[in-house]
Amino acid sequence: MYAQPAPKAKSSKMGVVIALLVTALVVAIAVIAYMTTLGRKPVDQPTESPPTPVPTVITGNQTAVRDLTVGTCFDEKSTKESVYAYAWPVDCTAAHDSEVFFVGTLPEGDYPSDDTVQTYVVDKCTPAFEKYVGIAYGDSKLQVYYIFADKDGWGAGNHSLVCYAFDPSGRTTSVKGVAK
Repeated sequence: MYAQPAPKAKSSKMGVVIALLVTALVVAIAVIAYMTTLGRKPVDQPTESPPTPVPTVITGNQTAVRDLTVGTCFDEKSTKESVYAYAWPVDCTAAHDSEVFFVGTLPEGDYPSDDTVQTYVVDKCTPAFEKYVGIAYGDSKLQVYYIFADKDGWGAGNHSLVCYAFDPSGRTTSVKGVAK
């Protein structure tokens, strides 16, 4: 019989290198996914005009979303129930979860694609968030949402864009200057 030494296992360095490469790839994908959601709109906000829904009618001081101003606090749930047509502003010391930090007008032309709107949001809303809240959006615990008109509203001349900070845990203070 002839005895041979067992073949040596490949160096564990190769396993470490592969693990590091896989980890780097996962981190890169996560960063790209995060960056593409910076200006996301609410999940229930359709990209294209749906059949005209009937907004929920809530009595009180409703304001058309296109007429909101920077610093307006409101509760997102009632705005969502109105199919993002109206908001019911409240004093920022009252219970709420959302606050407008940017109002602008999308460029003229045909109804914008999601990419066009997201580029505008990243260019305009992201720096406005940092200036208003006092911290970079990526470092904040707040979420950013935006609302713009559906195709019918766009065709009627509503090209407004409203960006607002959303605090899922709710607030009784303004987000202006909180740096959180």
